[in-house]
Amino acid sequence: TKLRFFRDVLESDQPQKPSFELLADRFAMTVDQTTGDNVYVVEKATAVAYGKDGTETRFEADGGTFNDTTKTTQLRGHVVCTTGTQRVEMQDVIWTNETMTAATQNPVVVSDGDTKLQAASMEYNTDTRALSLHSLSGAVSLAGPQAADAADGGSFQFIDITKGGLGEFVDGQLKHIDDGVAIALRPADPNAKPMQLEAKKIVFGWDAEQRTKPKSIALDGGVSVDGPQGLITASAADLNLAENSIEFSGNVHGKSDSIESFDAERINYDMKSGDSEMIGLVARGIKLGAPGGEAKSGAADFSSMNIERAGRVVSSGGQVKTMSGG
Repeated sequence: TKLRFFRDVLESDQPQKPSFELLADRFAMTVDQTTGDNVYVVEKATAVAYGKDGTETRFEADGGTFNDTTKTTQLRGHVVCTTGTQRVEMQDVIWTNETMTAATQNPVVVSDGDTKLQAASMEYNTDTRALSLHSLSGAVSLAGPQAADAADGGSFQFIDITKGGLGEFVDGQLKHIDDGVAIALRPADPNAKPMQLEAKKIVFGWDAEQRTKPKSIALDGGVSVDGPQGLITASAADLNLAENSIEFSGNVHGKSDSIESFDAERINYDMKSGDSEMIGLVARGIKLGAPGGEAKSGAADFSSMNIERAGRVVSSGGQVKTMSGG
């Protein structure tokens, strides 16, 4: 026997397909003591929710209740929700047919291949395939058949989320994290230092043909990035993983191995070559000579210099090459 919900509006003259189906080993009718509604109580429940495009989301649970008046179903005990390769484990979930959502206010564990996440609560919309996770933490795998080679400077294998207010996945891809975010991009080389990023909001951009690795990461508000370019704070930053570069803009401040401290309007940095372009630069304690700070043979014995103001500064290999502008 199946218990079913349907959408309220018929979209064609064809026989209507259910939006939600519930199957169980045992059914029993009872009265909800809070609402007075007649509800079915079920044991060993299996359910399927159907998105507008026919995508199936499956649920398994120890038991639950089916309320045809409110068009809601509550599943309890060892609940597992699967859609595609993504799996969400929780202790309870409520299906609301009006909004086509499954939600819980209790902790969840999300897994998808090597991706392992934890969150304080969850909401999933079967029509949009959007999974919202609150107080998100864990690791998102970037590995896949099209992942970058380990020799490539952009070969990050995991996004480690150490602080995430609200994260949203759509069709299995991480789209954005809001409300204060701290992540680390973990390289393929286990001996390499992870790149640390913090911002109020981080947005991930994807190519249609690339399922496992984002092409870009945009950081907005209270940005801090600790990586090969040094420790830099700014209003915004855009990390281009396809070109292996990062751009900082708005109230840029920072320090690096070759510069004691600096302020700039904008910085473009090539993470593979180490080349950079700084616009509106004011810098203090720029090391002269070789990148390590030692003076070159025959050079004047100056250990560092300051830049009071430069419109454009181009550096290569940690050394200033050209300065121009006022």
